[in-house]
Amino acid sequence: MKPLIVVLLSIPLSAGAASNCKSNLLIVLDRSCSMRKPPNATETRTKWDLAVEALNKLTTDHKGQIRFGLTLFPDKLGDDCTQGAIPIAVGDDNETAIADLLAKTDIKGPCVTNIDTAMKQAKTDPALKDTDRRSVVLLITDGVQSGTCGGVARDPVTVQHIKDLYADWVPTYVVGFGGAVRPQSLEDFAQAGGVPRPGTPSYFQADSAADLDLALEAIADVVGTIEFSCIGMPCPDGRCRDPKQVCAQGFCVTPTPDGGAAADGAGGDAGDAGATGDGGSSGNVESGCSCRLAPVQRSPVGSMLALVLLLGLTVLLRRR
Repeated sequence: MKPLIVVLLSIPLSAGAASNCKSNLLIVLDRSCSMRKPPNATETRTKWDLAVEALNKLTTDHKGQIRFGLTLFPDKLGDDCTQGAIPIAVGDDNETAIADLLAKTDIKGPCVTNIDTAMKQAKTDPALKDTDRRSVVLLITDGVQSGTCGGVARDPVTVQHIKDLYADWVPTYVVGFGGAVRPQSLEDFAQAGGVPRPGTPSYFQADSAADLDLALEAIADVVGTIEFSCIGMPCPDGRCRDPKQVCAQGFCVTPTPDGGAAADGAGGDAGDAGATGDGGSSGNVESGCSCRLAPVQRSPVGSMLALVLLLGLTVLLRRR
């Protein structure tokens, strides 16, 4: 019987493999001295500790689905208000490097909040120039521009850097952490970033660890990958690089001759963020986005074949 068991278990149970698109996400994180304080009156942990925990969760949960990068402001290179090179540029398999950098980073100074130069630095990440995948910046800050770094007079400069990114097809999400933020500044940043949060405020306000987790997960769900599907490049800001494509419910798709919208080579409706259509796929499903194999998705035929084979094996074993 052993040879029969080996033969049965070696038969493929799938009609094919699914794919995942991978977007670029550069995290721009505030490490100013105010991050040593709790985000609210009842929390005992610091904003820094909570941010590190939340980002480690984010990168772990979306490993293999999003290409991460990380920069911190202020850094410790040169003048307090300037930024050096990006410590971890966006790329594949950066999750461990990000966790290591966060673990060894202290927040003992410089005690400034230089959002403007941090966003200027973000523009230098070469991965954000990718044309075959979606690139996004995530700004997380707990304060306002420091007076020694130009104060709120630098807000228009920050807005311009964010607009420059958007002009290069890179939207920016803004997360305010704790009650010491300057709402108007973050409103301006979020609007300039092209992907404002629906409602008021336009940025994501997080006043607790749970709030921060929810904000990061909401952003990742939009710019990341839908499991078992590679419909097309995400378009959180409604724009598609390919002039032949349109943004349909969050994804860039090629209109069909009858005026509908369908992803290149993907079967079914490209609409609902959780949908994989009718399960059919043919042609170049990787067109327009960077995709690679994800876990195998079983087809009804494959599942039925598996059931028949297992039932047959059970009968044979009982006859012994």
